[in-house]
Amino acid sequence: MPAVLVLTGASGSGKTSLTQAIEALKIPGVACFHCDSIYHDLPEEIRSDGETAQDAILEHWLKRVLADPETEVAILETQIRPQRANRMLRKFAIVPHQVVLVECEHSEREARLRGARAQPELANPQMENWAAYLRGQADALGLAVIDTSEISVSNPVARLRGIVESLRERMVCAQP
Repeated sequence: MPAVLVLTGASGSGKTSLTQAIEALKIPGVACFHCDSIYHDLPEEIRSDGETAQDAILEHWLKRVLADPETEVAILETQIRPQRANRMLRKFAIVPHQVVLVECEHSEREARLRGARAQPELANPQMENWAAYLRGQADALGLAVIDTSEISVSNPVARLRGIVESLRERMVCAQP
């Protein structure tokens, strides 16, 4: 069974850039999944409830990860609530696993959403509240946090790679 690393964070926090940078390293046994890419494929009744949608998205990708014998460490990039991610990982008995918050400064997130991402509609008070909620959850649960506020992604990528390697080591130790 692979180890699973769930990256969560508000829109514009840098999750996708970080995940793409890890993918570019082509680390053997590490597979990256952009989970929210299936959101629009979900039935309307599931999409209408954010928590139900989060669960459906994560469950879909976890089933896919568990069916892939080549994956040693799966990185799942999403916007799920950390508590829900942990609950789903326990439901599937995935050990080891880790949930990590990806965040950046408010001004940087706004600049990304209004600039290169071309999603100014997401630069709003609700997204700011979501980012604050996720930070509060990360603090309450003692989650690792990767700050992508810097121009260079090399430091956040190095931090994420270290977490991936730590999960891989824990996976080896957890095997009978």
